[in-house]
Amino acid sequence: MTKAAIYARYSSDNQRIESITAQLRACREYCTAQDYTIVGEYCDEAMTGKNADREAFQRMVREAKKFDVAVFHKIDRNARNEYDYYFYKGQLRNSGVRLEYVDQKIDASPEGQMMESMLVGMAAYYSRNLAREVQKGMRENAHQAKHNGGRPALGYDVQNSAYVINEKEAPIIRHIFKRRAEGASYNTIIAELNSFGWRTKRNQAFVKNSLLEILRNQKYIGTYQYGKALNLPKRNSHQAPDENTIIIENAVPALVDRDTWDIVQSRIVKQLNGSGCAKREYLLSGHIFCHCGAMMQGTSTTSRGHKYWYYKCGAWDRATGPAGNHQRVPLEEIEGQVWVEIRNNFLDPSRREKNLQEIREAQLAVLDTHTDELTALDAVIKDATSRIEKMWDAIETGSIDTKLAAERIKNQTDRKVGAQARINDIRQKARHIYLSDEQINAVLDKLLKTEKQPGAFRLLIKMLSAKVIVAPDDIRVKLCLAVVGAGERT
Repeated sequence: MTKAAIYARYSSDNQRIESITAQLRACREYCTAQDYTIVGEYCDEAMTGKNADREAFQRMVREAKKFDVAVFHKIDRNARNEYDYYFYKGQLRNSGVRLEYVDQKIDASPEGQMMESMLVGMAAYYSRNLAREVQKGMRENAHQAKHNGGRPALGYDVQNSAYVINEKEAPIIRHIFKRRAEGASYNTIIAELNSFGWRTKRNQAFVKNSLLEILRNQKYIGTYQYGKALNLPKRNSHQAPDENTIIIENAVPALVDRDTWDIVQSRIVKQLNGSGCAKREYLLSGHIFCHCGAMMQGTSTTSRGHKYWYYKCGAWDRATGPAGNHQRVPLEEIEGQVWVEIRNNFLDPSRREKNLQEIREAQLAVLDTHTDELTALDAVIKDATSRIEKMWDAIETGSIDTKLAAERIKNQTDRKVGAQARINDIRQKARHIYLSDEQINAVLDKLLKTEKQPGAFRLLIKMLSAKVIVAPDDIRVKLCLAVVGAGERT
């Protein structure tokens, strides 16, 4: 008896939940025709195929020992990314699972491998081209100073894709800038706004973050901007505009005059760069999450002349429930705990041989995931070479129009060049992935000697893909050797 699992997915781009129903129906009929017993169905709704970070898909991979074959409607329901496709195909194959597609018959022959490679490439191309076309449309909108989606800023509405002043909200913006220019503190302004019953665009009470977003938004002086932020205080200098940023002066109805704007920006810069702003690096940024799922952010408070640093749930200020649902932990406490986990699990000399063995196995597993793709790419090159030779033969015998033959030769040559470039890329990455025992030992020894220095700690956090989850009575630290794809340790 062959046990089958069905996977179905629809993304948010022009697809609906009915797409899942249709996929499931087709896959069930296929399994019945093949005399497969369905032991599980995994569905991801409104999830893109550009990456494999999909809940149901990952659960299917984890439960692969329960079935013999994974059935998809088409290849693009599996993945729209070449690396993810072949990586997870290798993972499933290692669990004894093969992949089958209802509408695409792919076998283990060289021709089947070539067809698979072409379909995977086409799915990836569709995804990338769609993103490019969407981006192109958004940039064209930007050149015309049109609204590009999302909720318009407080003080504005959108009519026929153009920004217009919301006369009910505009007084809020003018009051904020006027009071800040006069020197009123953020807390004072926030108290005033909330006492007047004014609310943000999301109909929520004002907090400091929402106030800062307003005070830095150049739309209020009439400047339309698409791309990276511009003219922000030093702390955000990494967001300075690049050549792709579109900036159009006097393109939006202004709510604030230039003099008031300049005064407010000078106050922001002065406060951020003042002596009272002690700097602290949040080494776990991007790797620490509240148990509610929100990313935690570095923050600080001052009490009785002393400054304290924390990681706070990113949903804290937006919480509709009790504050206890959203965690805040002292920076030194949590970073210290993560460092202990790293020392105990990856740097302790007594675990060195075990770590080396795991790294060796993981490196080989990563390299092995490319085997199918390399085979398929070789098949593409051989097929293209054969087609080019036939075109030349046809030209010599005069059995084909020279112009048509030249176009076909160019197309096949492009296929060969593309396949060879991908092969070279895989081999180059493989050389970087594989490290000798001496190299691994040297890296671990150096990191061990640095103790908890910020540079080494930051490198380890990235190298081990640390993920810290903070719950009310529990802190979990997950570590995974991302560079070699080693298994997770908790």
